[in-house]
Amino acid sequence: MRIDKALKEQAEAFLEDLGMPLSTAVSVFLRQVVRQRRIPFELALDDDLYFSDEMMKRIEESRAQ
Repeated sequence: MRIDKALKEQAEAFLEDLGMPLSTAVSVFLRQVVRQRRIPFELALDDDLYFSDEMMKRIEESRAQ
């Protein structure tokens, strides 16, 4: 696998604190993909700022005026 060097180093540092090598973490991830037949976590794009709760509140306040 090709992994961005900085990302790999950050992940390795975090996993080291857990006592888990990167190869084990990748194996755990892949086993879950196979077992669950899906990505084992939610994938989402950043919230659209236009439709954020704060923006919707401002729109409603403007309409009320």
